[in-house]
Amino acid sequence: MERRKCLATVGAMLFGGVFAVGTAQAATLARGGYSITAHGGGAETIQDFDDGHMDVAGFAVLDGKGGATSLNLTVAYQDDDEDNDGPTCLLTDPKDLTYKFPKKTGIGTMTLTVAADDVCYPGNNYGIPSDTVTETGNSISFALYVGANQARLVSTSSDLSAVGTSGAGEVIFAPTMAGQIKRITPMLPSGQMLLNGTGQTIDTDGDFGHESLAGNMNLTRKGGASALDVTLVYSDNDVPGDAETCQFTDPTDVSYSFSNKNKMGTLTLTVGTNDTCYSTLNGTGTTVNNSGNSLTFNLYQGNGGLVLVSTNSTLIDGNSHTISDPGVLGYLTH
Repeated sequence: MERRKCLATVGAMLFGGVFAVGTAQAATLARGGYSITAHGGGAETIQDFDDGHMDVAGFAVLDGKGGATSLNLTVAYQDDDEDNDGPTCLLTDPKDLTYKFPKKTGIGTMTLTVAADDVCYPGNNYGIPSDTVTETGNSISFALYVGANQARLVSTSSDLSAVGTSGAGEVIFAPTMAGQIKRITPMLPSGQMLLNGTGQTIDTDGDFGHESLAGNMNLTRKGGASALDVTLVYSDNDVPGDAETCQFTDPTDVSYSFSNKNKMGTLTLTVGTNDTCYSTLNGTGTTVNNSGNSLTFNLYQGNGGLVLVSTNSTLIDGNSHTISDPGVLGYLTH
C-alpha cells in the first residue's frame, strides 16, 4: 500500500473512532435536573425600527423522552421603543417544554410554549395580577446541540406578542439568543457570593440602554446579607446625562427568598440612604436620588451557581427617567 493511502486509511480509522465517541456522547441528555439559560442579542417585531432584547433562565427536570416532569422558567423581553411592551412570562407547566434530537447526531430542537396556566405580564408590571396578558399557545424555538450531559442552544424563531399599548399584537419574530442546558450542581444562596449580570434596558422616556452590575455579598440564612459591595453601571442611547453609576454597600439593601423544592426564588437590591448613585456625564458625579428604588430578579438553581434574570426595576437615571424594563441576566457563585 502506498504511504499516502496508508496514512489516509489510518487517519480515517482514528477520526472515525473519535467521531463515533463524539456522537455516542452526544446522546446523553438524560432524565434529570438541568439549568437552562439563553441570553442576549436582539429581538425584532413586525413594527419598523422596533427591536428589543430577550432572556430565558430557569430550571427543568427532563424526562429523557423529549419532555419535562417539572419546569420553572422566566422569559423576559424588553423593547427598545416602549417600556411596557413586555412580555415577561413565568412558565411552570411541564408540558411547555418539548425537545428532540437524533441520537446519531446529537443535533435537534427545543420549544417553549406558553400554556393557559402560565402567567405573563407587561414589561414593567411584573407580579401585578390585574395586569396579566395572554400569550397562550405562543412559543420560542431553539436549535439544540447536545453533548455529554449538556447542550448548547440558539434561538431560531418566536411568535410571542409584544403587549404594550401601541405594540399590542406585534409578533416578536426574530430572537437572537444563545445559551445552554447543563446538569445542575446544587447550591443554595448563602455565605460569600460573587454577583455579575448584564443586559439591555428601556426607560419611561422610550430610550433603550444597557445595564451591568458586579460585586460580592455575604448572604445570611434569613433572607438578607451581612456584607455587601455591588457596583451597577447604566448607559443610555439617547441622552448623555442619563448615564449613571450606583454603588450598593449597605447589607440591608439585599433581600432574597429561595425554595429548595422548586429550585427558585427572588433577589432584590434596593438603594439605601447610605448608598451612592451619581450621573457619569463628563465625570461630574452629580448625585442621583435613587433612595428606596430597586432592581428585582428571579433566582434559579444553576450549574455550579445560581442564575438571575431581572423582572422589574424602579431605578431612575440621571434625568429622572425610570429604568422600568430591564433585561439583565447574571449569576451568583461562591
